[in-house]
Amino acid sequence: MVADLAARHELVSDLFTWPRSRAEWDQYRLSDEQVAFYHEQGYLAGVKLLDDWQVERLRGELQGLFDPNHAGRE
Repeated sequence: MVADLAARHELVSDLFTWPRSRAEWDQYRLSDEQVAFYHEQGYLAGVKLLDDWQVERLRGELQGLFDPNHAGRE
């Protein structure tokens, strides 16, 4: 049976880590210009969310879902 991740409220893999310092959090901080643009336009493009290794790992996991014999496919 596939686990229901809706019941989990913590990180469930090593794909992400919580920032441990203010400097680590600051790399995600939007500039005042980005915030203003968002308020004016309602969207913000070009914000990098994932590193290349994370994208590749997610691609690999997603590829497994296309396998007709994948557990939980029904």
